[in-house]
Amino acid sequence: MIKYEARRVKKVKEIIVLRENFEFEEFVEHWLEFAEQVVNPGYEVCWVSETGCIPEYEVNHKKPGELIKHLEQGKALFFIFTATNTGEPIKCGDGNDYELDEESEFYLTDADCVGYLMQIIDGHLTINSAVNSGGGCITKASSIDITPDCDIFEDPLEEYIIKFINE
Repeated sequence: MIKYEARRVKKVKEIIVLRENFEFEEFVEHWLEFAEQVVNPGYEVCWVSETGCIPEYEVNHKKPGELIKHLEQGKALFFIFTATNTGEPIKCGDGNDYELDEESEFYLTDADCVGYLMQIIDGHLTINSAVNSGGGCITKASSIDITPDCDIFEDPLEEYIIKFINE
């Protein structure tokens, strides 16, 4: 039996998994190890009421149980996968560094980062690739948007997150 569904919705990769089939605690532990290396304290996680909104950085609790409570309240939480673009290969949560092709249409400024936008919908954890634009990893961001194509990060994003899905 397939425990999750990965599908393209309007060209956006979306993973839908029963909440109990996702190892959220383990994900948070791994994610936090990475996040604490690449972002300023207090900016590790943020939430939005809907995509395209200005993110809020009121999520001071980084414990899995506290983060789940935010998801249960209907908030969409953004978890970074990449550091910001400093012109060097970009450090990512999977332990690898990736370099954007200069000719790619996908662009990250030195204040943008790629990650996961997670939300609980009808008992399922919905996970989308998203970009925190305008400084989410360094200063407060202007928006978090589900992103149709995260270029070189698309496959690593999916490969990393599916490690936390029970089969």
